[in-house]
Amino acid sequence: MNTSTTTTTTFHRHQWRSVASSALRTASACVLVGCATIYFPSALRRQLSFPALSYVTAILITGGGDATLGDAVAGAADALLGVVQATPPAALGLFLIERAVPRALAAPLAAPLMVAVTAFLVAMGGSRTRPIAKRVALGQTVIVYATAFARVGGVGEAETVMHPVRVAASAVIGAAAVLIALALPYPRLACREVKKNSRRFTNIMTEKARLLIKAFCADDKDSADAYISQARSLSCQGAKLLQHIKLKQASLQWETPKIISIMPTNCKPLPERLQALETPLKGMELSLINTHSFPIKASDYQNLNHLLNTLKNKTSPETVHLNFPTTPQDLPLLFFLFCMDLFKQAYTSLSARTTETRVAPSVATDDNTTPVSPTKQKSADNNHWFDKPRLTEAVRCAVSLGLAVLLGTVFSPGNGHWAGLIVATGFTPGREPTFKLANLKAQGTVLGSVYGVFGSLISEHLMELRFLVLLPWIIFTGFLRKSRMYRQAGATAAVVSALIVLGRRNYGTPAQFTIMRISETFIGLFCSILVDLVSHPARASTLAKNQVCNCLTSLRECVGAIRSLEIREQQKKLSKDIGQLCKFIEEAEAEPNFWFLPFPGACYKKALNSLSKVSEFLLFMTYVMEEEFISEDLEVFVEEVGLSVSRFEEVLKIKSLSMMDANEGTSDIESGKGSSKERRQVLGMEEEEMERILDGFLEHGQEVTERTEANGIKEGSGREMVLRLSTLGFCIHGLMRGTREIEVGLQELLQKENPSSHINLCEIYYKIQEVNV
Repeated sequence: MNTSTTTTTTFHRHQWRSVASSALRTASACVLVGCATIYFPSALRRQLSFPALSYVTAILITGGGDATLGDAVAGAADALLGVVQATPPAALGLFLIERAVPRALAAPLAAPLMVAVTAFLVAMGGSRTRPIAKRVALGQTVIVYATAFARVGGVGEAETVMHPVRVAASAVIGAAAVLIALALPYPRLACREVKKNSRRFTNIMTEKARLLIKAFCADDKDSADAYISQARSLSCQGAKLLQHIKLKQASLQWETPKIISIMPTNCKPLPERLQALETPLKGMELSLINTHSFPIKASDYQNLNHLLNTLKNKTSPETVHLNFPTTPQDLPLLFFLFCMDLFKQAYTSLSARTTETRVAPSVATDDNTTPVSPTKQKSADNNHWFDKPRLTEAVRCAVSLGLAVLLGTVFSPGNGHWAGLIVATGFTPGREPTFKLANLKAQGTVLGSVYGVFGSLISEHLMELRFLVLLPWIIFTGFLRKSRMYRQAGATAAVVSALIVLGRRNYGTPAQFTIMRISETFIGLFCSILVDLVSHPARASTLAKNQVCNCLTSLRECVGAIRSLEIREQQKKLSKDIGQLCKFIEEAEAEPNFWFLPFPGACYKKALNSLSKVSEFLLFMTYVMEEEFISEDLEVFVEEVGLSVSRFEEVLKIKSLSMMDANEGTSDIESGKGSSKERRQVLGMEEEEMERILDGFLEHGQEVTERTEANGIKEGSGREMVLRLSTLGFCIHGLMRGTREIEVGLQELLQKENPSSHINLCEIYYKIQEVNV
């Protein structure tokens, strides 16, 4: 068994252990909730009036798994905040309803209205409030109002305060159970997991570097491709570990005292240092992809093996003189060496700080966006309290929740809270893949409910046996959460459904209760989908096309900022836009077509791949840009590439091609708009233009290095200059080729969206110009 296979096997073994450990912790929390609601003294049990909320709170905090002690503490704090947000308004609302609303109207009308009003206030809360707090507050609100008036005669004046308090106590029990489960028998700490995963990530990246080096030294292209394929499989493992490390940064703030987290201001956070280790490897892979001749033969690189060995042994490589390349075929080789140097620097920097764990002193977020300082965040909350996006989300939440409780109560009086609960616990600020999440939740609910029915038949009269039946199901859903079929939304719905069926007595016949609850769940999902479609009418396919335009705009701005200090920020913006495009494409593929044309996912993925490669080339350009680098060639390059991308934007922003029929003849010469012979054959850069720019760069680069060497340079600087200039040339060549790939992808995309027309981007572009004249 080779080293790569061993690394992969070890990774999967650790993944299995992590999922199993998380599932056992989650199961322990659920068992604690069950014991509290069943075996507590009767006086205490009466105060826990809704155990289902306890289970839901526990699952929300653990996220279905992967929770650490820091997550538990943060989640418990959020749950308590949600309880504080919901309890006083609920008590006040019950008091007003008891005094002002007739008993006959309280359940069917007043309860949904008060749910909607309270949900609006909760959703309009500060943006610093995490989703868990809002979900707990919304769930508690639904249960308080929907169950209060399901009783004969209402709640009564004495219950207007105690009923909300009892529901709140159920949520508190769920949070406390998670804290105990994550702390005993020994705490599961985020700092320990971050350290362990960082070590695994470093080992995987080191193994990937070894494979890429073997590919570089391969005797034929087939062998090189085999090594590259193995390296890519390791990249997937590294991406999962890095994502897990990023998610655990927020937990570190709840586990590490502030005095321990004080670090020098120039120390980058751990995820950034790990990302710096991965980036050069992407460049090494990129250089190999663009190398078409193996084995590599070049006299200037005869000491390459020595350089690789010194890198592996963590020693400083000897200075090796390199000549500036005279042909484009040599650029990938020197780019490979440049990325090797970057990898060595990142590895050395990471090794020097192996015991450091950087905790960012900023507010953590759930969506991995850039954290914002508390002062700025508070100012933003005050200035944008009634901004349109937040107001829209609050109205969406209020309407969907109130409608779900109303329809749920009409369908099954006394059980309307189940329809509202599925909406409340799934509340997410911002747009979400509506149909996809609804499908996952529906499948998970049915799957978990059916398991709960079978489990209740096995352990009909013995609750202890029910807990044993739950254990394998919780472990199974822990693995289900990692699957592409159910993911976290479906797995969470599955485990919650089984818990509600098996975790409590006195729900009547399990089969009847299951059918009722599944029906209520579908009512809640229907309300959520309906309101989402009204509030966000744009389809994911439309958003994907608009996002392609946004990516092209960011690309044009990034290319225009190549010679400025803003290129790094512009490149980050481009990467963020590309990530958003990837999400829209994934959502559009899962979206039903209805009466629309099928979504051309393959075309969008092709365009996404081209944009991603262009973004990587721009990323490496940020490493080598300096003022003394060949400004004349860069200006020509920036102008030509920027012009090409702007043309792509104009064509893609056309709402309809019916007025731009590409089959029509070109404009008349007498119109003064030019003949077809004067027009370009391609919308972007032609082959001759690309070759001319690259040849000019190589020629001027040779002159710069010779002039620098003639003036005298210190040892090693000549090699560094050759590598940096060669990297710049490699990226310029890749960007020009990338824009050509983007054009081909857009051509294919527009042809798929307009199958009845013959699409020619050049003709469309010039017709746009004629219309605008």
